[in-house]
Amino acid sequence: MTQSNRLATLLVLQHARYSPPFAVFQFGHEIRVARLHLFYLVLRWLGADIEAKVLADGTFQFDQFICSLNAAIHPDHAPEKQRPLWTDEEAIADILRSYPVDRPIAAMDVAERYTYPVKYVEEVLLGKIEAARRFT
Repeated sequence: MTQSNRLATLLVLQHARYSPPFAVFQFGHEIRVARLHLFYLVLRWLGADIEAKVLADGTFQFDQFICSLNAAIHPDHAPEKQRPLWTDEEAIADILRSYPVDRPIAAMDVAERYTYPVKYVEEVLLGKIEAARRFT
């Protein structure tokens, strides 16, 4: 569940007078998100990480039950499996393999290929890449 969801909820609840039914819906949604967060947290403590991850194309299937039900009913229409988002370590290792040492690394290329915000690549990831290049 994204952090931006909290910002949207704050906006909706602060302006609830404009659409009370939507504010009630949003409040219920936040209760559901909190319940799911607790459920997945307990499972991670027990050693089972079954929470769906954000996919490489930036999408996230919020209702896994509906998605699994759809895949069971229509197996020929099931979307192809995508890898989850890259971790910093995976992205850095792949970049070090892909880019020659003398070739400059463009922040936009990294952001597009590994689904990162450009600002994060510029301010954080490029520094990590340079540090990793010095140690290899």
